[in-house]
Amino acid sequence: MCLLCFLCSFPVLAAAQQKTVWSGVYNTAQAARGKSEYVRACSRCHASDLDGVHDANLLGDFAPRYSLRGSDFMERWREDTAQSLYTLIVSGMPPRNDQQAMPAPLNESAYLDVVAYLLDVNGFPSGNTELRVPELRHIRIQEKDGPKPLPSFSMVQTVGCLTQFKPGVWQLSSATEPVRIRELAPPSDEELRDAGAEPPGVREFDLQNMGYIGRDFSPAAYEGHRMEARGILIWQPPSARIDIRSFVEVSPDCDR
Repeated sequence: MCLLCFLCSFPVLAAAQQKTVWSGVYNTAQAARGKSEYVRACSRCHASDLDGVHDANLLGDFAPRYSLRGSDFMERWREDTAQSLYTLIVSGMPPRNDQQAMPAPLNESAYLDVVAYLLDVNGFPSGNTELRVPELRHIRIQEKDGPKPLPSFSMVQTVGCLTQFKPGVWQLSSATEPVRIRELAPPSDEELRDAGAEPPGVREFDLQNMGYIGRDFSPAAYEGHRMEARGILIWQPPSARIDIRSFVEVSPDCDR
C-alpha cells in the first residue's frame, strides 16, 4: 500500500474505533474482579456504596467530596474519555499517606478492573470483551441519548475550520462538539491523529486570546485550515467562545 493511500485511509479507520460507554466496553467477569479490588483498596475512602465518607474527620484531606455513581459521576465525567478516568485513578488512588495504613497501589490489570466496576455500577451495559488500556482514549463517557453542552469554564478540546469572521476576529467553524479534557497541554501526536479522524461538526466558536499561542503565531497563515483547539469554554448566549491555550493544525484542508 502506498504511504499516501495509507494516510488518506487512516481517518476512516480511526473514526471507526470511537465508542461510548453504552457500547459494551467491558464484561461482567472484569467488573466482578473490579468490585473485589474496590472493596479492598477503595471502599475505606469511598464507602461500600461508592457515595464517599461523609464524615471528613475520619480521613481529613483524603475525604472524597463526591459520589462515584449516579448524577455526581456523570456530571464530573461526561463528555470526557475513559482514559481520563483511568489516569486519575492510576495517578493518585489509593492516596499515599504515612500517617494512615492506606492499601498499596494496584497493578494495571486491577486498575482496569476497577474502571469496569465503576462503569457497571453506573448502569453502562457490559459486552463480550474486557476493557483494555489502548481502547480507553476512544471511549467517550456521555448520557445514553448523546453528549450534552458542557458548563462554562470547562477545559475542552474541539476541531474545526479557522475562519475570519471580520478583520482581526477569528472563529472555529464546522467544529466538533467540545469534549472535556483534564489539562491544557498541546496534543500528543496520537491525540492529533485522533483529532484528524473526527468528522466535521456543526458548532461555531469565537476564539479569544489567540496571542497566548505566542508572538510568532499568525492566524492568517492558517485561515481555511483544520485546527485542533484547546482552552476554556465560555458560553455567552447566543454564542460560545474558547479562551485559547493550544492551537495546532490538523490539516491544511478544512474538508479533511
